Amino acid sequence: MIKFFSDKKFYLFILLGGFNTIVGIVSLVAIDALFGRALTFLNLLSSYIVVFVVGHWISRRMIWKSNSKYFPELTKYILSYLPSLIPSVLGYVFLVSIFHLDYVLIQISISIFFSFVVFLIQKTKVFVK
Repeated sequence: MIKFFSDKKFYLFILLGGFNTIVGIVSLVAIDALFGRALTFLNLLSSYIVVFVVGHWISRRMIWKSNSKYFPELTKYILSYLPSLIPSVLGYVFLVSIFHLDYVLIQISISIFFSFVVFLIQKTKVFVK
Protein backbone atom coordinates (compact mmCIF):
# COMPACT_ATOMS: atom_id res chain seq x y z
CA MET A 1 0.00 0.00 0.00
CA ILE A 2 2.90 2.35 0.76
CA LYS A 3 4.19 1.97 -2.82
CA PHE A 4 0.97 3.49 -4.13
CA PHE A 5 1.49 6.65 -2.14
CA SER A 6 5.14 7.09 -3.13
CA ASP A 7 4.39 6.88 -6.86
CA LYS A 8 3.72 10.26 -8.51
CA LYS A 9 1.83 8.52 -11.29
CA PHE A 10 -0.64 7.18 -8.75
CA TYR A 11 -1.66 10.73 -7.80
CA LEU A 12 -2.02 11.69 -11.46
CA PHE A 13 -4.06 8.53 -11.96
CA ILE A 14 -6.35 9.45 -9.04
CA LEU A 15 -6.79 12.99 -10.43
CA LEU A 16 -7.63 11.52 -13.82
CA GLY A 17 -10.01 9.10 -12.11
CA GLY A 18 -11.78 12.03 -10.48
CA PHE A 19 -11.99 13.79 -13.82
CA ASN A 20 -13.22 10.61 -15.52
CA THR A 21 -15.82 10.16 -12.81
CA ILE A 22 -17.12 13.65 -13.54
CA VAL A 23 -17.05 12.98 -17.31
CA GLY A 24 -18.86 9.68 -16.74
CA ILE A 25 -21.52 11.20 -14.51
CA VAL A 26 -22.11 14.17 -16.82
CA SER A 27 -22.31 11.91 -19.87
CA LEU A 28 -24.61 9.49 -18.03
CA VAL A 29 -26.94 12.29 -16.92
CA ALA A 30 -26.91 13.76 -20.45
CA ILE A 31 -27.63 10.38 -22.04
CA ASP A 32 -30.39 9.75 -19.48
CA ALA A 33 -31.88 13.15 -20.31
CA LEU A 34 -31.78 12.40 -24.05
CA PHE A 35 -33.03 8.82 -24.01
CA GLY A 36 -34.78 8.44 -20.67
CA ARG A 37 -34.02 6.22 -17.71
CA ALA A 38 -35.79 3.22 -19.28
CA LEU A 39 -32.55 2.30 -21.08
CA THR A 40 -30.45 2.28 -17.89
CA PHE A 41 -28.04 -0.44 -18.99
CA LEU A 42 -27.45 0.99 -22.48
CA ASN A 43 -27.10 4.50 -21.08
CA LEU A 44 -24.44 3.29 -18.65
CA LEU A 45 -22.49 1.49 -21.37
CA SER A 46 -22.70 4.58 -23.61
CA SER A 47 -21.25 6.74 -20.85
CA TYR A 48 -18.45 4.21 -20.37
CA ILE A 49 -17.49 4.51 -24.04
CA VAL A 50 -17.11 8.27 -23.59
CA VAL A 51 -15.03 7.76 -20.43
CA PHE A 52 -12.79 5.13 -22.03
CA VAL A 53 -11.89 7.29 -25.01
CA VAL A 54 -11.30 10.45 -22.95
CA GLY A 55 -9.51 8.59 -20.14
CA HIS A 56 -7.22 6.67 -22.46
CA TRP A 57 -6.21 9.77 -24.35
CA ILE A 58 -5.37 11.65 -21.14
CA SER A 59 -3.63 8.64 -19.55
CA ARG A 60 -1.58 8.14 -22.67
CA ARG A 61 -0.43 11.75 -22.81
CA MET A 62 -0.21 12.93 -19.21
CA ILE A 63 0.39 9.93 -16.95
CA TRP A 64 2.14 7.16 -18.83
CA LYS A 65 3.57 9.22 -21.73
CA SER A 66 3.02 6.36 -24.14
CA ASN A 67 4.01 6.21 -27.79
CA SER A 68 2.54 2.77 -28.45
CA LYS A 69 0.09 2.11 -31.27
CA TYR A 70 -3.23 3.69 -30.35
CA PHE A 71 -5.85 0.98 -30.97
CA PRO A 72 -4.01 -2.02 -29.46
CA GLU A 73 -3.26 0.09 -26.41
CA LEU A 74 -6.86 1.37 -26.23
CA THR A 75 -8.02 -2.26 -26.29
CA LYS A 76 -5.71 -3.15 -23.38
CA TYR A 77 -6.82 0.01 -21.57
CA ILE A 78 -10.48 -0.97 -21.87
CA LEU A 79 -9.69 -4.54 -20.80
CA SER A 80 -7.87 -3.19 -17.73
CA TYR A 81 -11.21 -1.82 -16.56
CA LEU A 82 -13.06 -5.16 -16.76
CA PRO A 83 -12.42 -5.93 -13.07
CA SER A 84 -14.35 -2.75 -12.23
CA LEU A 85 -16.69 -2.56 -15.22
CA ILE A 86 -18.49 -5.84 -14.65
CA PRO A 87 -19.30 -5.23 -10.95
CA SER A 88 -20.11 -1.62 -11.78
CA VAL A 89 -22.65 -2.51 -14.44
CA LEU A 90 -24.17 -5.32 -12.38
CA GLY A 91 -24.17 -3.22 -9.22
CA TYR A 92 -25.59 -0.25 -11.05
CA VAL A 93 -28.43 -2.19 -12.63
CA PHE A 94 -29.16 -4.09 -9.41
CA LEU A 95 -28.92 -1.20 -6.95
CA VAL A 96 -30.51 1.46 -9.15
CA SER A 97 -33.14 -0.51 -11.03
CA ILE A 98 -34.29 -2.74 -8.19
CA PHE A 99 -33.61 -0.70 -5.05
CA HIS A 100 -33.85 2.76 -6.68
CA LEU A 101 -30.67 4.03 -5.04
CA ASP A 102 -28.99 7.18 -6.34
CA TYR A 103 -26.97 6.25 -9.42
CA VAL A 104 -24.45 9.06 -8.98
CA LEU A 105 -23.47 7.81 -5.52
CA ILE A 106 -23.27 4.24 -6.79
CA GLN A 107 -20.89 5.26 -9.60
CA ILE A 108 -18.68 7.30 -7.27
CA SER A 109 -18.47 4.46 -4.73
CA ILE A 110 -17.54 1.87 -7.33
CA SER A 111 -14.96 4.20 -8.94
CA ILE A 112 -13.18 4.79 -5.64
CA PHE A 113 -13.21 1.11 -4.72
CA PHE A 114 -11.57 -0.11 -7.94
CA SER A 115 -9.02 2.70 -8.41
CA PHE A 116 -6.20 0.74 -6.82
CA VAL A 117 -6.82 -2.41 -8.87
CA VAL A 118 -7.01 -0.60 -12.20
CA PHE A 119 -3.87 1.45 -11.44
CA LEU A 120 -1.85 -1.73 -10.89
CA ILE A 121 -3.19 -3.34 -14.06
CA GLN A 122 -2.41 -0.27 -16.15
CA LYS A 123 1.03 0.18 -14.66
CA THR A 124 2.05 -3.42 -15.20
CA LYS A 125 0.08 -4.54 -18.26
CA VAL A 126 -1.21 -1.63 -20.37
CA PHE A 127 1.36 1.15 -20.47
CA VAL A 128 4.49 -0.99 -20.37
CA LYS A 129 7.52 0.52 -22.07
